[in-house]
Amino acid sequence: LTEALDELLDTARLTTVDALVRRANALGLGEPIFAVADAELRLREGRSLIAQTLAEKALRRLEIGAPLWFRAVLLAGTSAHVGSREEVALELFRRAERSAIDPRDAREAKWGRMMCLAELEHDAEARALLAELCAEVSPDDPRDLVRLATRTLGYELRAGRIKSIHGALETLQLVDLVPDAFVRTSFRAMLSVALVLTADYKMAQEVAGDLLHDAETHRLDFAMPYALTAAAGAEAGLQNFSLAERLIGTALEMAAAQGNLQARLNAAAARLRILLGQGRVDEACAEALLPPAPVPSLQGELLGLRGLAVACSGRFEEAIALSDRAAQSTRAVETKVLVAATVAIKALHGGDPDVGESLRALLAAAESTQAFDLVVTAYRACPDLLGVLLRTTRTRDQAWSIVKKGKDDELARLLGVPVPNRHDPRLLLSVREKEIYDLICQGLSNRQIASMLFISGATVKVHAHHIFDKTGVRSRSALALNAAREQLRQATSAIPPFEDASS
Repeated sequence: LTEALDELLDTARLTTVDALVRRANALGLGEPIFAVADAELRLREGRSLIAQTLAEKALRRLEIGAPLWFRAVLLAGTSAHVGSREEVALELFRRAERSAIDPRDAREAKWGRMMCLAELEHDAEARALLAELCAEVSPDDPRDLVRLATRTLGYELRAGRIKSIHGALETLQLVDLVPDAFVRTSFRAMLSVALVLTADYKMAQEVAGDLLHDAETHRLDFAMPYALTAAAGAEAGLQNFSLAERLIGTALEMAAAQGNLQARLNAAAARLRILLGQGRVDEACAEALLPPAPVPSLQGELLGLRGLAVACSGRFEEAIALSDRAAQSTRAVETKVLVAATVAIKALHGGDPDVGESLRALLAAAESTQAFDLVVTAYRACPDLLGVLLRTTRTRDQAWSIVKKGKDDELARLLGVPVPNRHDPRLLLSVREKEIYDLICQGLSNRQIASMLFISGATVKVHAHHIFDKTGVRSRSALALNAAREQLRQATSAIPPFEDASS
């Protein structure tokens, strides 16, 4: 078993491992390898507390520094993390790091510690450790590059701004080069969550599908509720609400069967977003009474969603009280936008004279966090919000770019708002973005554009990413091709119809 365990786990031959463990227990064999193997099985089943207990049982029988000891302490920490016992997990990873014999083992423990610091929102320590890990990663190591992308996204989601989504999408090319199913599924889970939040629903649907396949193939049952939840979020964004509800129902059932409170509440939050996205406000209010979440970001999201639901039902004082509690719980991206949406709806329907400022604050929160999906959820729950956003000069352009992400043109039409010509993507761009769009289409580089507009190359790059998001393209060449097609369309439409000379 010692020689074969990794290969058996990597090839999902869990029945063989289970048979060996059962046989060893029947014979009364007490070697630590059997407790470690049993812990690996229970972790994959989603029985994280049993897995942690078995791993710590093995630790008590091993000498510090032995290869199996280090594996057992990492396994105990991972099991505690999967069960959202983050303080316990953090101490186990610190213990592993202190006892590491070589730099590679120490780095393994740091990856685990980074997960916990992000979830606990220990910002300064997490930021410093992430920079340290970034400096240590080798450019020829796909496993560490994928882990770095995962931890970076995880930190950003908790710190309040998604900045590395484009880099993570590039890293997606490396995932199939990584033999470790835990690393692959962790990355895909984090990326699919971020893609749903940024309202890139089609890509989220694809990544969540790959996540489901990988988790099923390698029998990582603990990952299934998260995979199903991510898939449900993508389908809801695409307005496939019946499928989204079936997926989230299965996620809730699996999380409950595993006894995983974090996974259950994560799925419950997604279900609230699905209900609100369909305008089923009363049902969302009825389902929003949930137990406290084990991590700050999820607690803030649940409070924020409940506040949004209550605001849509007209109970503004209660909504603002919930929003205040949410804002105090976390700095995570979901809560920032949900709180701003609740304040905007209260201002809109509560007769607040500063409603314009509240609307601009909502769009500013979405822009700074990149969590556009929460704006989509909010205006689908309260269509009046969208109507005002689209009719207000200072919010119209930004609002249309979000409507395009959610493909909610029909909702805009029902509100009596004329829909811009989809063939001209410049209608969705700000004044500065239009300048940069035109220069990109002329084939200029970021450096050339920066020189012409007297701005930095980094600023040009940021604007370019915004242009790609709003126009729905992913490269400069595609942008130029789209512009050329539009010019050709306009030119041919201006040519008068041919008249036969004989007539």
